[in-house]
Parts: sequence; C-alpha cells; structure tokens
Amino acid sequence: LSERDAAKVTGYAISTHLAHFSPARAGAQAARSALATRGGVARPTGSYPVILAPQPVADMVDNMVSPALCLDQLDANASPYTGRFGMRIMSPTVRIVDDGAVRGWLGSRGLTCEGLPTGRTALVDEGRLVGVLASSYIANKVGPAFYKGVPRNGFRFSDEGRSFESTPRTAYTNLVV
Repeated sequence: LSERDAAKVTGYAISTHLAHFSPARAGAQAARSALATRGGVARPTGSYPVILAPQPVADMVDNMVSPALCLDQLDANASPYTGRFGMRIMSPTVRIVDDGAVRGWLGSRGLTCEGLPTGRTALVDEGRLVGVLASSYIANKVGPAFYKGVPRNGFRFSDEGRSFESTPRTAYTNLVV
C-alpha cells in the first residue's frame, strides 16, 4: 500500500505495562498510524509549532535525554547538562522521574545488580536538573563532593535481560516524563 502511494509511512505502538500489552492491539494501532501518514507534504525550511506523537518522544527520551542524565556521562563531560545542576535545562513544564520500585511496571526491580535497593530519583523538576542516574561504581568514583544522591541504577543489562557476565552500568528503570 505505501509503495503504491509512492510514500514511506511509519507506525508505532507503545505500552508501559506488560500486563496491559496486547500484540494484536499494538499491531492494529501501528497500522492505523502508518496509514494516517499517507499523503504527507514536504514543508519549506522554517520554524513551525510541533506536537510530537508518543513514539518520537519515547525515542528522543531513550536515546538522547536519558543517557545525558547519567552521572558517568556528566563526569566524562559527554552530556549537554554537565555543570548545569540546579539550572533550567528544559521547559518549566517538564518533570522527569525514574522509579525502579513501582509495583507492576515493566522496569521495576527490588535491587540493582550491585545489591542496592531501587527507588524514586527525581531528575528534572520544573525544567531544572535536580538529580542524575548513577551506579554505585560511578558514584564512588566521583565521590561525595560531586554526587550526594543514592545510586539506584547499576544494572547488568544485555539483549537477553540481566547478564552477570557484564559490569554494572547506569541504566534507567521506569522513566516518567
């Protein structure tokens, strides 16, 4: 259908709770979304107001925002937020929290792979950088003069889930924007 229309279309489906996930419903939602993008028109270069759908927002948060909120990235000066603790880094309407202990949520864990309890970490409040994600390793490396938070995010993740063959790295659990 999309090739016949001489257009490239895309679709998506997102679920935050495995218990509520339905492959059939997700497939139908993705197909409806793809069909709705047919007939798009290229716009001239300029500034435009934009409302983003859930999938591109999730993609940006997963690939750009959450890594930049990790202590190891801040320590390596690899984050745009390095040196900006307490400062406004986003719109004042934005709040971001990571909570690895929410019962029933997909990323919830009782303990990190470093044996520490997970929990709630406020990262951005009213657009201001108020916290970061950290593993115990990186928290100890930078020391208490730089990091005073609780390291709740040291996990040994791989493509198959947790892998105790790897070193714990900083990873979010349930990021809420």
